[in-house]
Amino acid sequence: MRTTALPIVFALALAMATARSVDAQGAPYSAGEAIGRAEAAAREVEVLRADADVDAALRANPQLTRKLHQADARLALARDALNEGRSPYRVGEAREFAIAAESAYREVAKELMGLARRHQRQADDEAARAALRAELRAIARDVSELLERPHPSSAAVLQRRAELVRAARAAREQDASVPLERLREVRDRLVVAEQALRDELALGPPPAVMGGGGVAPVAVAKAPAPPAALKEAVQAFFAGDYAATAALLDNAPITDSQSAKVAHLLRGAALFSLWVDSGEQDSSLLERARAEVRACRAVDPTFDPDRVAFSPRFVELFASVR
Repeated sequence: MRTTALPIVFALALAMATARSVDAQGAPYSAGEAIGRAEAAAREVEVLRADADVDAALRANPQLTRKLHQADARLALARDALNEGRSPYRVGEAREFAIAAESAYREVAKELMGLARRHQRQADDEAARAALRAELRAIARDVSELLERPHPSSAAVLQRRAELVRAARAAREQDASVPLERLREVRDRLVVAEQALRDELALGPPPAVMGGGGVAPVAVAKAPAPPAALKEAVQAFFAGDYAATAALLDNAPITDSQSAKVAHLLRGAALFSLWVDSGEQDSSLLERARAEVRACRAVDPTFDPDRVAFSPRFVELFASVR
């Protein structure tokens, strides 16, 4: 709006209307340049408003909207005053209107940048939440399968299993309103609990892990030491790393029948678990698992896998293959 009373400093500026003025940084600029600066500031505001959410926030803020309208009006007055340009007074007035318009645009742009940053933080937060929820679902599937398997009944395993059950329950109880940091804590607790149980199982299979009937002490004493690859495969299998189990046994140097039986058993169980992990979609894994079961039976037709060490579904598969 046009002022009716001019301060002394403005009156002095009118006397120097044809001279170039100086901005806050000491760089001189004229009325035309002042209008150019205001127009540049207006374009910055428009760029920020290209974000639909930021524009909507602006429209919902009456005070900020009014400030933007005032800036538009002052820029229009500056252009009109400069176009008339019949007197130094009008040129000076054009410059002052332009300076006021630029200042208002800058204030609006600052507010809009704050809104844009808040919107970006909210979008980033929601994206992180979605990723965490997806990660939790994937971990929960692994945990559910792990908990469904029969485990040795040692005190250490039972303790780790109970901790994992509690962590899984806490993960299921989280809803969409839970803070992001809390979701991360729940995820980390679940991962640590799952790994603790896997590590406990990786300490070694129970004494009867290789077969339900056990092994006679004399036979064990006479049997050759199992290959290192077979030992590593046992550790990998009970740690839940089925791909590594199968890979370790693919080219393992197996020379005795006892090791061969165990190798076929573990490879069959690992391939079966990989088939389950594929959503039971990769039929080639299931067929390879069946082939390993046949090979195991060929070595020892009377052998049956231990029901504590292996999943009920694999035990059923083993019994169905002849």
